[in-house]
Amino acid sequence: MLNISIVDDEMSCIEEISNVVSVFLECKKVPFQFFKFQSGEDFLKSTISMDLVFLDIQMNGIDGISAAHTLREKNKHVALIYVTNFSSEIKRSFSVHPFAFIEKPINHAELIQNLQDFLNFSSPSVAKNNITVKIDKRELLVCVQDILYLEYKENRKINLVMQQETIEINGSIRGLLQLLSSYNFISPHKSFIINAAQIDHVKVSDIIMKNKALIPISQKKHSMIMKEISFYLHHQIKGA
Repeated sequence: MLNISIVDDEMSCIEEISNVVSVFLECKKVPFQFFKFQSGEDFLKSTISMDLVFLDIQMNGIDGISAAHTLREKNKHVALIYVTNFSSEIKRSFSVHPFAFIEKPINHAELIQNLQDFLNFSSPSVAKNNITVKIDKRELLVCVQDILYLEYKENRKINLVMQQETIEINGSIRGLLQLLSSYNFISPHKSFIINAAQIDHVKVSDIIMKNKALIPISQKKHSMIMKEISFYLHHQIKGA
């Protein structure tokens, strides 16, 4: 999931950028979410880790360059795209190593090209935690960290339960488990795949997920599943 901030004191500019970016990323099947701010002060109060920031240089209060210096202290890898009316300010912004510049009024073709360049540059980190699933004849890119569990229904239909929504996808439990096993997903029952990171606690015959969903443990697989969960928890504690 791409976390994208747009920081500009003009709401019309925020909406223009978000509209163009939305259409482009939806066509590319890249999951994303926006965080919109009308001041540098509000932006710097956010604790969300950003992947891409569109930042107006000239703003009242904390300007875009000052905000970027503070941001760089917390996140050295975030991509900054400056949006400005003042080309004279571009040289002053080099100290925070911006990814690109866009002059107002915004050229949509230029904005799209910068987005494509960003995806090309960051594709390994953007793609490494995403999988592609099928919805009827469409494909959708899903961030694995957002998945709580998958439940087989019937006729090769599977409920993909995520933190914000549930969608019905096509596929098989076996095929999806092969796709997800390297991300610490396990199958405690023939009808379920769960994200081990989303386990709240384990009972004798059930797993309680963080969203309070109750997932059954197959009696035939009970010993193996408990070992897999213990192995995952051991490595989480060791890596903490």
